[in-house]
Amino acid sequence: MKRFWLPLVAVLALLGGCDRVQSIIDDVVTPADAVINGYTVERDANGDPTGNVALNVSALDSAGEPIAGRLSNPRATVTSVTPLPGLAAAQRYTATATITVDITVQEVINAVLNMDRSGSMRLNDPERLRVDAAKSFLERVTPEDRIAVMEFPGQSSGFRASTLLQGFTSDKALLEAALDRVGQRGNTPIWDSLLDTLDLHAADEGGQGASRVVLLFTDGEREGGQVAFGEALAAALESDVRVFTIGLGSDIDTAELQELAAETGGTFANVASAAELEELFQRAFNAIRASGTITLSISPIPPPGSLVRGTLSFTVNGEDFTVDYAFTI
Repeated sequence: MKRFWLPLVAVLALLGGCDRVQSIIDDVVTPADAVINGYTVERDANGDPTGNVALNVSALDSAGEPIAGRLSNPRATVTSVTPLPGLAAAQRYTATATITVDITVQEVINAVLNMDRSGSMRLNDPERLRVDAAKSFLERVTPEDRIAVMEFPGQSSGFRASTLLQGFTSDKALLEAALDRVGQRGNTPIWDSLLDTLDLHAADEGGQGASRVVLLFTDGEREGGQVAFGEALAAALESDVRVFTIGLGSDIDTAELQELAAETGGTFANVASAAELEELFQRAFNAIRASGTITLSISPIPPPGSLVRGTLSFTVNGEDFTVDYAFTI
């Protein structure tokens, strides 16, 4: 197979240029694995789930790095629906899967790691595993990528409620040192800090043509600050920055974090234990670098707050995969 493609790639290099060659190469890379990175739940004007859930998926090469790919043949099953106490589930649920976005690669990333340093971290993450998780994200960035590190609450000059621990750089040593300084005290002015990250992007004169993103990590809902969620969402939409959200524990505002991610082109994921954070930061990197979207339509609509589990099967570049999913609707 490879011997067939090499002459074709050489011809395309002459006829179509490097972009065309890269497109062909991406199409014939055989994925070694596929993963679901996160999800967002569609809600109506009243905030109730519509039954549609967007699953963010990536295909990985043999080294575990995300690649471009053509999605096809999606199908899904629902294996269980667990409603909140006092609510009843239907006897049977079905899921229809639709490809929404093929897997595309973002070659260069400009990302702000926005880390919650509120006092609740002493309880929810006493061993500071969030720092190790964020460092695992840094291990996978390339010299062309540029990362900044902020924490909230904070008081850097020129910002509402954040401390800038490190401006945009490709120097991993500087970035790791900045993460080592992330604290754990204070309240949670989460939306004030989001505006700070958007301001940081707006003031940045480097990284032209890069994909601009914010990776927002928190273990709680808004406490303190002057900025409400609606204002923060509007600013994010105007900025054209994609926001990816990671939640820890049960005190987060799941609906707001999901809506922010969905509306800006990001994705959401959450875990109960800090020991699981490294996997979430790894999957956030997948989602930022190269991901697509498969939307599930669940029928009938599960009660709000239900935990839905099932399997998603799909094909990427001719390879078939089946992965488990779990989300709270």
